[in-house]
Amino acid sequence: MRIVGGDLKGRVILTSKNLDYRPTKSIAKEMIFNVLAGASFGRGNFIKDSSVLDLFCGSGILGIESLSRGARNATFVDINKESVSLLQANISRLDLINRSNIIVADALKMSMPLRAYDIIFADPPYNLICMDRVANNILSSDCLNEGGVLIAEVASEAIVDLPPSFNILKEKKFGKSKFLFCSLED
Repeated sequence: MRIVGGDLKGRVILTSKNLDYRPTKSIAKEMIFNVLAGASFGRGNFIKDSSVLDLFCGSGILGIESLSRGARNATFVDINKESVSLLQANISRLDLINRSNIIVADALKMSMPLRAYDIIFADPPYNLICMDRVANNILSSDCLNEGGVLIAEVASEAIVDLPPSFNILKEKKFGKSKFLFCSLED
């Protein structure tokens, strides 16, 4: 798997065939970051200098891709210690240690980090059907900055029941995946 944009474009991310995660495909990553870099959310390049939270991060590719494209920092959360070990190796190899924080925890059970983020990626295993719980956890912890965006990846056929406080700004389907770009109501 490779980083598709930014300062680290073309660099390889180490992965393992033994791990049970579903890396976001390159074409889907391009779409996500094109949406975020465009003026879709009223502030031009949304990634530059942003603070990113990558929940259920697996390989960490979305957070790493954000850092490559100018995000100020990224916090990665995953419960799988093997995934986290590989993520630590990638962050070290790519010299991103000073801009990264890794939390080994269940993203559904943890209290959210005590800071607010501009971009939150949530890509839980499709069999968990838990985006409503993730969104409620984000709301109760107040960890999405005003004007921030939650990007949720779910199964393409999934019906997502987000709390009424969230607006779906954009929805994109790619194969078996659906991406929801959400913000909090004003």
